Amino acid sequence: MKRVQNFHVELGVILSSIELRNISVALNFGDNMMDPIDYLSLSALLRKYQPASVLEIGTFRGTTSNLILDTLPHAYVVSVSIDNSSDFNNQIRRWRIGENISEDNKNRFTQIIANSHDLRQHSIIEDYGRFDMVFIDGDHTYDGVKQDTELAESILHEGGVIVWHDANPKEKYKDVERFISDYSKEK
Repeated sequence: MKRVQNFHVELGVILSSIELRNISVALNFGDNMMDPIDYLSLSALLRKYQPASVLEIGTFRGTTSNLILDTLPHAYVVSVSIDNSSDFNNQIRRWRIGENISEDNKNRFTQIIANSHDLRQHSIIEDYGRFDMVFIDGDHTYDGVKQDTELAESILHEGGVIVWHDANPKEKYKDVERFISDYSKEK
């Protein structure tokens, strides 16, 4: 797994080559789950690392998965979403989870309805193989992010990349920011 890095310098170079069409499509879905700079940053990381397989923890309506699939036409995404049992996801009905995956991308997308903390490394690897990238945007508590990160580490290919969302100074995401800070000190 690649070490946690500061991508600010590289990001500017990569962003200049991003196709803004994919970002516009993601923003037009209107679920307001990600800021435009988040989409640009994720697109830059996708362009840099070119993962063939991505596990997304935290589907919501599937806008991020669809962005990944639009950005990387060769990639396959497996996305995990809890079914209406958390304070966050109770605002979306099960049938709406992943609804923003376009028809063109559905053959490269698999939806798992489960709590990511209940997933087991050997089952994931057996069913889907190892992943090149894991995008963590599920449980935003410190322990939740830690558990999802431990799962990610165990199912990544050597040299794989973990990307965390919501590592910003908003009060409700302080645990994500704190975990990543602690994690980066360990690595």
